[in-house]
Formats: sequence, C-alpha cells, structure tokens
Amino acid sequence: MKSLAQTFLLLFLSSCLCLQAQAKEGAAPAKSPKAEGSPGLEITIKVPELPKPSKEAGPFGLGLLFGEPSGISAKLWLDGHSAVDGGIAWAFFNQSLALHADYLFHFLGVVKLNEEEIPPFIGAGAYMRIANSANRDPFRAGIRLPIGLGHRFSKIPLEISGELVPGIQLSPKSDFVLQGGIALRYYF
Repeated sequence: MKSLAQTFLLLFLSSCLCLQAQAKEGAAPAKSPKAEGSPGLEITIKVPELPKPSKEAGPFGLGLLFGEPSGISAKLWLDGHSAVDGGIAWAFFNQSLALHADYLFHFLGVVKLNEEEIPPFIGAGAYMRIANSANRDPFRAGIRLPIGLGHRFSKIPLEISGELVPGIQLSPKSDFVLQGGIALRYYF
C-alpha cells in the first residue's frame, strides 16, 4: 500500500515538472515596450488551447463511466485547460451509490498521437458513498485525486478518458481508497 501511494506521488510530481518544462519551452524574451533605450524584459508563455471537437460541440459533455464505480459522467470545460467533472454511479465493490465532483487541470502539448492531443490531467475533488447495507457504514465521504488521460475527437463531438483515482476516506474512519474507470462523453 505504501509503494502504491509513492507511485501516485511520483506521477503527480512528474506531471508538475512537465508543466514547468512546457512553460519554459514556451517562454520567449522580448524587449519591453516601456521607454526607448531602457533595459527590460517581457516574458510571454505560449499556452496551447484544446481544440473543439466539432463545430456543433459545446463545453458540456454527458456520458457513461465504466469501472469502479460505473454510471453517468458529466464534464464542463471552464477554459482550454480547466474543467469540472462529476458522476453519479453504482459502486459494485461497496454496494453503494457513489457521487463525486472534481476540478481537473489538463496539460496540453505533452502527449500527442498523429498530431492529436491526448492531454494528461490531474485534479482534486470529493466523493460520497451511500449504502443500504447492514454490514457496511451507510455513509462514507472523502477526497479524490484523479490522474488520467483524455482525448476529444476532432471530427465528432466525443471524448474518451481514462483515470486512476487514489483517495482518502475521511468519514466514518480514515482509509486509503482506489477508484478508476473509462468515461465516454458526448458534447453539446
């Protein structure tokens, strides 16, 4: 269990380093427009935008989530890098209704396949489980730290993503949890 937590920490830190390297590659010094002859630097960071999947697609996607838990998934893009997602699903392992919401940050320009963006993402969020079982706690809640890859198709308004989600259960007792799945969403 300890080595799994160390692996997730390593993945998180390497994602942060990729973002830092991406920012350094995009930085371009230029002369400051202040006063003629005065020394100065202006730093510009080029940040790629996520392509819209099609002309009809909007920022809201709705679809299915397959994994643990499995159910309905929704995602709303806030800008080219940030999104919020949520889900309502059934957790087969715990025999409970599962709800979650996450803020996600996507690292664009890091992973490409045939000129198509497949941005890795990390995030933070919360989850809640409600069970109707005599042998389990009826309510559980905790934090989630999703790590994954996603792809919005350029010709059709679909996105597919996969994520591994380590987390910490906070109620009724502290515990390490691991979730994950594949989502397929249609964008409106």
